[in-house]
Amino acid sequence: MTFSDWIAHLAPTIGVIATGWFGMKASKSSDLSKERFNKLKDELSNIQNSVETVQELGKDNNRKIDEVNEKLAVHDEAHLVTMYLRLERDMTVAINRGYTTVHESDIIHKMHASYKKLGGNGYIDSLYKKYEVLEVRN
Repeated sequence: MTFSDWIAHLAPTIGVIATGWFGMKASKSSDLSKERFNKLKDELSNIQNSVETVQELGKDNNRKIDEVNEKLAVHDEAHLVTMYLRLERDMTVAINRGYTTVHESDIIHKMHASYKKLGGNGYIDSLYKKYEVLEVRN
């Protein structure tokens, strides 16, 4: 039997073996692709859960920030009223007295600047103009 007879005789068997081997490899490759797909799917699910958690934390933080801002607005308004009353009282006393002191002047100037930063204006500003021209004594 010659070499070409051997090849002719074994060709159908080799063909079946090669087809089976390549089929097995393709099947394993498909299984690996499914496994990779499932891993990616699980990872995406974990990422989605993390994003939802972060979104909930963000919403909760925004609610807390809104609460703090509301309290700050109430605090600023209350502080503005307190400063108004104190400035009105102290400047009126000094104006009626006809002079102010260095210490009193320092406090009133600082308080008026803060009062303005908080949005105060009107009657206190007109009183402050009268106060500014007072004589300062020790």
